[in-house]
Amino acid sequence: MSFRLPSFADTECRFLTVCGRVTTDESAILRWLSKQKTLEARYRRSGSTGYVYVFFGGKRGNHLHIDVAASDFFLKRRPSPTHKIAEVRKALGRFAGYDINLGTRGVYFISQNKLPPFVQSTIAETTTVRDVSIKTTGGTLSVTGAPIETIRWRLREGEGDVRVELEAERTVTLDDGYLEGCLDVLDSAFEAFVLQGEQ
Repeated sequence: MSFRLPSFADTECRFLTVCGRVTTDESAILRWLSKQKTLEARYRRSGSTGYVYVFFGGKRGNHLHIDVAASDFFLKRRPSPTHKIAEVRKALGRFAGYDINLGTRGVYFISQNKLPPFVQSTIAETTTVRDVSIKTTGGTLSVTGAPIETIRWRLREGEGDVRVELEAERTVTLDDGYLEGCLDVLDSAFEAFVLQGEQ
């Protein structure tokens, strides 16, 4: 299996986390998971650079955690890869066909005026009591009836933009498009619920 890593040239997401429990009781794969070391690599796709971090095992021994980030996600120092991308693909390829119960999270950065109107209205006013000022600078929205479950947002002081995180939980069968599928779910929700169809 040629495990595909997402292109950050095609998305507004800058950081993707996908982690969960591989649903198997096969001793060979669980033993391999418990012994496998963390992998970190750099890759290029569609003219953009990405970084991938993979952690295996965890307390229960069946955990698979993957972080993928665009190079511009890192404001200061970018990671120093410890492995080749081929090693990461080979390791992830071992899980082809396995089901995984996972949580996925995407991080996006947008200007404040792109927030939904009802969110903008909560941060438009500052409440002052005596000499104390209070202003909403972040919040969490719970979502039902959609592929995502949570939208979090936080104004980034000094950066002039808003950090938006979308979270979802699902069960999927791992294949070569596993990460791209997770990202597609988050991107669609970001477009529908945060940008509300406006680019």
